[in-house]
Amino acid sequence: MTHASARKLVKLTALLIIALPGIPLALAAVPTLAGPANLFFGLALLGGETAITEPAGRLVVAILGGVVAGWGTLVWLVADRLYARDPALAGSMLLISASVWFVIDSTASVIAGAPFNVVLNLLLAAVVFGPILLARRATQVAATDH
Repeated sequence: MTHASARKLVKLTALLIIALPGIPLALAAVPTLAGPANLFFGLALLGGETAITEPAGRLVVAILGGVVAGWGTLVWLVADRLYARDPALAGSMLLISASVWFVIDSTASVIAGAPFNVVLNLLLAAVVFGPILLARRATQVAATDH
């Protein structure tokens, strides 16, 4: 995969799979708008309790939605504004931040009784950040062929 293709895929998936889903998470702070977030939590918990009824739970989901939307926007901006000029730096920034997210989110999910969320995290990481790894690999292979 080329860096140009990776950049396009990262931008698209950062918007569609990270940033935009942050909005319904944040909106779950309003109980009547919590349906989409409850669907996600039901999936991550494999059908466990999903109603966000307590004010503290609604606050946490509101904060989570803002952080998710912000991180997705940052991923998009790095891919858009830096990746074309310096794919090594942009790729490192994105992969390190994704690694921090993955380890903390996955560990906490298991502790919280939602180990299936680790599977969802693996899928998200593969779709959003896999193109960077593929482009890096292609660059390394091309460099050794010369």
